[in-house]
Amino acid sequence: MSEQITYNAASFNLVSRWADGSNPSTAKKTLTFEISGIPDGATVNSATFQFTLGSPLTGAAVLTLNGQSGLQTSAVNQKQLSITGNTTWTAAFAFKANGNSASGSHSGSLTVSDITLVVEYTGAAPDDDPVEEPEEVYDYPDSHNISFYAPDDEDFTSNGLGILTPTKCVVTEEAGSQYELQLELPVADDAWQQIQTESIIKAPVPVVTIEEFQMAGAAYWKVKSNQSGINVMSKVPTIVRVTNAGSYPTYSPSTRYTRGSKVSYGNKVWQYIGANAWTNDGSILGAFTLTPGYVSYWVEITSFTLKTNSGKVLGTLGRNEVFTMVADMGNGWMRVKTNSGITGYIYNPKVNDVYQYAEYYSVLDATVAGREIRQQCFRIYSIEKDSDTMMVRVNARHLSYDAANIYLGKCEAKGVSAVAAISMIQNATLEEDNRHIYTDIDAGACDLDCSWDNTVTALLNPDSGIAAQLQAKVIRDNEDFFILKDEHTDRGYRIEYGNNMKAVNWSIDTSSMVTRVVPHAKDENDADLMLDEQWVDSPLINEYPKVYVKPISVNCKVGGKGTLPSGREVSNLTKEQCFEIMRAEAQKIFDVDHADEPEITIDVDLVMLGSTVEYQHLAVLDALFMYDTVHVWHPLLKIEAAVHMTGYEFDSILRRYNRITLTNARRRNDTSVSGFDLRDNSIRFEKLSSTAVDRLRA
Repeated sequence: MSEQITYNAASFNLVSRWADGSNPSTAKKTLTFEISGIPDGATVNSATFQFTLGSPLTGAAVLTLNGQSGLQTSAVNQKQLSITGNTTWTAAFAFKANGNSASGSHSGSLTVSDITLVVEYTGAAPDDDPVEEPEEVYDYPDSHNISFYAPDDEDFTSNGLGILTPTKCVVTEEAGSQYELQLELPVADDAWQQIQTESIIKAPVPVVTIEEFQMAGAAYWKVKSNQSGINVMSKVPTIVRVTNAGSYPTYSPSTRYTRGSKVSYGNKVWQYIGANAWTNDGSILGAFTLTPGYVSYWVEITSFTLKTNSGKVLGTLGRNEVFTMVADMGNGWMRVKTNSGITGYIYNPKVNDVYQYAEYYSVLDATVAGREIRQQCFRIYSIEKDSDTMMVRVNARHLSYDAANIYLGKCEAKGVSAVAAISMIQNATLEEDNRHIYTDIDAGACDLDCSWDNTVTALLNPDSGIAAQLQAKVIRDNEDFFILKDEHTDRGYRIEYGNNMKAVNWSIDTSSMVTRVVPHAKDENDADLMLDEQWVDSPLINEYPKVYVKPISVNCKVGGKGTLPSGREVSNLTKEQCFEIMRAEAQKIFDVDHADEPEITIDVDLVMLGSTVEYQHLAVLDALFMYDTVHVWHPLLKIEAAVHMTGYEFDSILRRYNRITLTNARRRNDTSVSGFDLRDNSIRFEKLSSTAVDRLRA
């Protein structure tokens, strides 16, 4: 007696290329199938593969399955194979060029669908046993949208290697920092056996909509990476004739010259070196007919001594250093200004229309299309199997952290725009990097000091990264980064201190508050220079019971160079101009950093709130998105402030927040551990707080 059992198989791709008919090549793919569920007393003796070539092969080719040929392109095929054994067997597919095919290439997408196994019973077929009802398993909504991929996959539009049905899948994100996924699967789920470290999981995340925006343009010059440096001179060197070395007879075509003779011709002095051919009698050819300048017979010699009048070396532009060209002086010379404020001249000639030592970059305005982010990819970095609970825990970091493996060469600049800074980071990578970094910020200035750092550090370092310097919000879409203006959507939501304290944890910190700034600079004698009024006060200074004072050092000096708040550069600052710069820098502490407000952080446990009657007025928080604004009121301290969503924990199965964090802090908490810290294998001691240790344990 026989029975047929049908299985499903995954799709895969084969690509084969060959140069000519005499040198064919073969691409092979072997699939290993593990068969289970064969009835007792049955033996598999054959299998019929049904598969489809999804795209036509280009060029002449042969497709074989375990050596069998004659398969159809762009058609459904069926091939029968003899099978030995019941548990594991293989099927090998191959594309091969015909021996007399033309040069070219071919490729095809081969989808194996049904595999029908024919099993034979050695005796009578067993009686049908009563079917046991399976245990009831909670069917989480939309769990089929969590899929996984091979480590080297780049196309995430399909379901990859399969669908996962986890019992837990949460995504946590902090603004411009940690972005991770944790997933739990029962050991009984066979899918976990296919998952490995570096595999990729695609899961739902909170919806983020990026509206279409206009990227700002930028232009700059940069020293080439293969140059050790270019001297900046105080003047363009000049060449002067000092002495005449003597006079020589004018060239005459009728004169027989001996080797070494010197003549004057065309306002130059030439020396006759002879030819490499002679007549039969040994005399030299060419002296009578070829005029000086012909390379085989005459060479130019100098008849005067040269003196170069060059200026002083004011400084050096280093490898990959950025500078501004003030004027093109001609003959390869440029008047430039360095980021350290030096103005002078460099030599940067063109050869075959290509600048030799420094190159020009132009990043034009461009429209970036809007997009909606609903799912993101995470790369697995650890897998744990708990034999007590029979669960598998998978930890993964957002795919954007792959950029932590893209290191930079020399990448230094001062005061460049956001677009120029991003372009310089991308140009400084030591290997090809095709990810995109977008920004809509056309104001502000960045100082780059990220040589030998990786791309993630250059963008997200809380101290020196571009996002921190620009006080920008960071949105990530798989490998793409968006460094955008810090514009927060205000949906009119409000939280009042005192309600639901079990589920809402408030933290108010005045330790970094500043309501009075005392700026100081330098006078012409390098002594401390202070404002006549001594300090600059916040308009909120009277809102608090005491004054919070902070002195700041402002980089300007009477008689030195500087840039006024209007943007005008001054080479010889007056005392009043220094005061103007000092007041502007002090005012930034209030207008930009908002340091005159206490730092408020609110952690909202939405799961706990769901079981409380008071939850109704906070239910709107479920509709918040990263960086949205919420207004908070503390009646005892009489503090009203605007806070922003800067973190969350999201349940990818139930499509809801478990927890959100709201804060008005100007920078993230440095006790957290970021992806680039882990990549460098160097976590500073002060980052190992109890929460950081707990996160590492997780």
